[in-house]
Amino acid sequence: MARRVQVAVEDDGLGMSVEDQQSLFQEFYRVRTEKTADIPGTGLGLSLVKAIVETHEGRIWVQSEEDVGSTFFVELP
Repeated sequence: MARRVQVAVEDDGLGMSVEDQQSLFQEFYRVRTEKTADIPGTGLGLSLVKAIVETHEGRIWVQSEEDVGSTFFVELP
């Protein structure tokens, strides 16, 4: 049986819609709403994290609810 470790990072921030979650790990993707308009960034961070995690045969995903927060999960062998 393969052993795996899972890390979860949870916040109580803005959260995001299901539609935004589907695109979140794409290069240069930014969640664009009135609430996020002033938040700086390039949209590269999560795509880079995904590439690193997948290089190590792991996976990354998010669970989020608007106005409640998000939980990001990373699972590695």
